Amino acid sequence: GREFDPNEDGWVVDGDGNGIELGPLGGTTSGGMIPGTTSGGGQSGAAPAPDVPPPTPAPVPDDALLATLKQAYYDDFYASRGQSFVDTSTLPLLSENNVGTPGKPQRTATAQWRAYRYLSSRSDVWDASSGTVTMDVERLLQVYALKVFYLTFEWSVVGDDECAWPGVTCRGLGVHADDSEVGEDDLRVVGLSVRGDVSAADRRGPDLVGEMPLELAFLIHLEQIDLSHNRLDGELRGEVLGWKNVRVIELNDNLLSGKIPPELGQATQLTKLTLHHNLFSGTIPPSLCDLRSDRSLHFLWVDCSPDAAAGGTAKVRCPVADCCTICFEGYSPDLYGTYESKVVDGTKHAVSADRMSELKTRLVQASADHGTKLLDVSTPEFRAYAWLVEDARSGPDGGDYGDDRLLRRYALSSVYFSAGGGHWLRRDGWLTPQDECDWEGVSGCDGGGSAVTGLDLKENKLKGEIAPEVMFLPDLAVLNMVSNDLIGPIPREIGRLTKLSVLELAENHLTSIPSEVGLLTGLDHAFLQSNDFGGQIMPPEVCALRPDPLTLLWADCNGDEPVLVCPDDCCTTCFTNGVSEDGTEGYFAGTDGAVVPLDQDSAVLDMLRRMSLDDGASLEDHTSPQYKAYNWMVQNGELGDPTDALVLQRYALTTLYFSTAGHGWVDQVGWLTGKNVCLWQGIDECDAEGIVTGMDLTSTGLV
Repeated sequence: GREFDPNEDGWVVDGDGNGIELGPLGGTTSGGMIPGTTSGGGQSGAAPAPDVPPPTPAPVPDDALLATLKQAYYDDFYASRGQSFVDTSTLPLLSENNVGTPGKPQRTATAQWRAYRYLSSRSDVWDASSGTVTMDVERLLQVYALKVFYLTFEWSVVGDDECAWPGVTCRGLGVHADDSEVGEDDLRVVGLSVRGDVSAADRRGPDLVGEMPLELAFLIHLEQIDLSHNRLDGELRGEVLGWKNVRVIELNDNLLSGKIPPELGQATQLTKLTLHHNLFSGTIPPSLCDLRSDRSLHFLWVDCSPDAAAGGTAKVRCPVADCCTICFEGYSPDLYGTYESKVVDGTKHAVSADRMSELKTRLVQASADHGTKLLDVSTPEFRAYAWLVEDARSGPDGGDYGDDRLLRRYALSSVYFSAGGGHWLRRDGWLTPQDECDWEGVSGCDGGGSAVTGLDLKENKLKGEIAPEVMFLPDLAVLNMVSNDLIGPIPREIGRLTKLSVLELAENHLTSIPSEVGLLTGLDHAFLQSNDFGGQIMPPEVCALRPDPLTLLWADCNGDEPVLVCPDDCCTTCFTNGVSEDGTEGYFAGTDGAVVPLDQDSAVLDMLRRMSLDDGASLEDHTSPQYKAYNWMVQNGELGDPTDALVLQRYALTTLYFSTAGHGWVDQVGWLTGKNVCLWQGIDECDAEGIVTGMDLTSTGLV
């Protein structure tokens, strides 16, 4: 009648190696049975019959760590779901004598037992002297589940930080207001991605062969899981899929069989489910179709297209219209090999409600590669297209978008899929029926067909490449993707953004600058420092934009072997790719390695440092508005007597401009020009000395 305490109640092992639970009153239940049940006809704790040999003496009780793990199995797979939901053999999986799942290679110990032994060796998990569990139970189960996963598929992992293990993404989940306060114990696993179609170096392990371990259910905060393109087999067990917050499940291109479990319909946050190219059969569960009708599940990809090799019968049936968004024919294991898990070339697919592919035809005609990526089901472009089909079906305007708006939503969704949008820190509104102008980071438009003029995704955990489809935002004036994890070249298509005035791509891993940047004849600022350009010479077409219109061009052009070689008078500020260096005469070096020209005798800089609330720290941070304002004034000869109130006023207004994305303002006439500040748009009043006494920037688009 009392609550189970893993440090008091225990488990023992009898002479045959069977697990026996010690009941709260000293009785036992037979090996492997769930609490409260007995076997063998005897009452728990009853004396043996005279003709029955006495039990083996002195059984060894389970330690508190093992008892905690067994209790987690009971809580998750028995108590919460009913005793018959999972076979009672689940609990003895933690027995050292268990030699593995039937039909699998036998081992001296299961992955579960090896994971337990690993945990028991960690001092931050288990205090051997007191016999107590010292780690938070939720995190303990998180580490245990991941360790079982990797051991099941014979992967080796390095270190004890589970968030650094291959394919794992962790987040603090709002435990602290400031991310800097998040400790290791606060981090929870929100993503697991172990695709089989990436290089071995990236994957750091073999293909996943076998069944998905039950223990993945212990990752209770999981939001995204991608185990596609492997050799997972067996049935997809519903009890593994109890993730309440999961949004993306990608299990396509495996050998999973049986029925699609109805438990998937309980994942009410699910937006994407890909199960195609497997061996599933039967009908899509109604619970999944309900998620489609609620418009929360955007992608449902299964093998529901009639298969000519199977006599025109679909492997999986969709019971109602618009339930499945993409139908594939699947593949035959007899034809493509027992473990063939790759997408078969030429695999046919159909998109429901596509109006005979008119939408795809329009996108193919508009794309720079004539639709090559759009026709490949594994690309971000195809995923964006599939979402757009669904979006057009369920949009607030009944999908009646004009061409410009269709391309705009396609461009933004391509950016989302290409840069790992599911893991962004800020993504409110993205991939919803909301007007794209209301998506977080999109600015400069007010809906109703207005153009997107600003895209601010700085410090947002973007990971991947810059989608070339950004070219479908022709009115874009500001593109800010600073401080992310973007890789690959800056796309050549960026040259089509002829209205772009600010390009901020610093602090990424971009590899090349295309000459097409020189086509941006309205470009005023380009911040490209702290990237991996590998000694590239700045394209002469870009240098030709200096000094008019390009007033600020920042790059890694400092040092004996610069990451980017800048000809004389091309780059205005040179960095050492994050390495701080001493300044030379006429310059000062910021803490991030930036080399910035000084004003005469550095008098203004000294004044600004003394006046600042942070002792001048912002003036040495090249991402700060203060740094950008001071740098612009030095480059344009706007500095003079540090005691001159007009100089400080100009600095203040310029800082305001950079603080609020000035190049995305609706009206910015006069700003950042040599004109008197009293003539800058929004400056309403100045006194006889030229001091601003009135300013009105209402409805200007400050962000």
